[in-house]
Amino acid sequence: MSCFFPTLAAKASFTRYASLSILHLVWRRLIALGVYLALLGAFFLLGVPRANAGAGPHVIDDAGVETPGQCHVESWTTWSRNSRLVNASPACTLEALPRLEIGADMIGVREDGRWNTIVGPALKLNLGTEGARVDWAVGAAAHYSLRTGALEGAAVTLPVTIRISDRARFNANLAWDHDPSAQNRNAAFYGAQIEYDLRSGLLLMAETYQRHAEPLGVQTGLRWTPRRGPVDVDLLVGLPDGGRETTLTLGLTFRGAGPGWN
Repeated sequence: MSCFFPTLAAKASFTRYASLSILHLVWRRLIALGVYLALLGAFFLLGVPRANAGAGPHVIDDAGVETPGQCHVESWTTWSRNSRLVNASPACTLEALPRLEIGADMIGVREDGRWNTIVGPALKLNLGTEGARVDWAVGAAAHYSLRTGALEGAAVTLPVTIRISDRARFNANLAWDHDPSAQNRNAAFYGAQIEYDLRSGLLLMAETYQRHAEPLGVQTGLRWTPRRGPVDVDLLVGLPDGGRETTLTLGLTFRGAGPGWN
């Protein structure tokens, strides 16, 4: 249930580049992805904060925070023809601060054959009433380039979750977004998402979103939680830039007990 900011910041960098043509690169990229996931698994086994189901590679976030005393790492990789993005976002909620999720984002974006690493803090404070049909929160994040030292982006958001039924949820986000590379550096960001539990452990998601005065983006996909355990797997297809490109995203989330500083 981490903030959508890593996705929003990554989208701002990623959608500057080209369109989808991945079939001829599948084998090579699957090998690279296997190494990437193996490293994440090693971090997990060594005690790095482990992931919780939540926003992950979804652009729109829900209002929930991680379970107090628990940690997670949300990770994903996104492909298009000439660009690639990898993301890892660890976060924890302390038992002493049960409504505050404290996290960090680590984003790698390949730009014109060069990799740019973006890092920064991410916080989300749940302000809703436990068990209520409508839940809400406020979050903030900032991201900096390790290559240039420059601010890559910042955002403050208001996520709202409405429980439609036991199987369906509606999420909406309204945010202020600062993107130094955009024509309009400061703009509103808004979007909506529907989640539906097809069966136990299998979730269908569809979302749409837009930064004011920029093309509309859409994304849809499935989230599989084997045996409703501590791992989620996401497979998503998106049109993040008004249909001018198509992206394929594979996400992996781990979650588990925190490192014991509650």
